[in-house]
Amino acid sequence: MLPILIGLLPGIGVGAFALASLEAGWIKLSTYSVILPLILIQAAGWRRPIQSRWLVGLPFGTTLGILYSVTTISGPPLAILFNN
Repeated sequence: MLPILIGLLPGIGVGAFALASLEAGWIKLSTYSVILPLILIQAAGWRRPIQSRWLVGLPFGTTLGILYSVTTISGPPLAILFNN
């Protein structure tokens, strides 16, 4: 949990900057292009055990922070993490 929390901080900053500087259409396109594969992976039942929590947690936390600060959507990434 600690690597994810540490990764959230820069992700929230990057997401807030992106929200202030990009058009809404580009934000929607990038959000759906990130979330759609995650939903399809989860629906397909793909699972892999997580070996190194720090190597996965930091980038995951950063990506989750960006996604949540831009759109307040965090369900599909969290579901995949908790299923694995």
